[in-house]
Amino acid sequence: TAGDEPVPEDLPVPVDAKRSAPTAPMLTKPLKKGRTAYFIFADVKRAEVQAAHKGEGVAVQARATGQLWAALTTEERAVYQNTAAEEREQFAKEWAILKEKGLLPDADAPASSQVGLVLPVARVRKICKLDPDVRGMSKESLLLITKSAELFTQCLGTESVRVAQLQNRRKLLPEDVAQVCSSRDPF
Repeated sequence: TAGDEPVPEDLPVPVDAKRSAPTAPMLTKPLKKGRTAYFIFADVKRAEVQAAHKGEGVAVQARATGQLWAALTTEERAVYQNTAAEEREQFAKEWAILKEKGLLPDADAPASSQVGLVLPVARVRKICKLDPDVRGMSKESLLLITKSAELFTQCLGTESVRVAQLQNRRKLLPEDVAQVCSSRDPF
């Protein structure tokens, strides 16, 4: 076919091809963290479980997969755990390469580089005026309080996510925020 033939280099490049050329290096695929041993096992056994429980819901299939996983011996699980360890190592290598190339956002960037406020200033003013000792507020003090509240909320959220990740969860729970407030010095 015509699309499979090589294009001579002396032909002019179409304008659309020039525009679509990336100016900065881009990731070819999204970087994914390594799977756990259970999820590797579930991927391997998915077709078998679906065939055995044809027409049944996902919950039934998940329960069957869990029962198969529970029935494995430690030697059989070790195969999947080794594969999971290899995937984690591969992720760490790819992460380091991307960090060296500067393709990851810098975590050490100062927070003041973020322009604008997210919290509504008028609402912060109303909350401040609820205090009977506050009679008036300057614009600068209101902006300072608003920015401080944003930074506090951002740090609290970041630390709460870390607590959830330490427990291998993606979902944040109120207990995570309580744990951050009770155990971390800045809070």
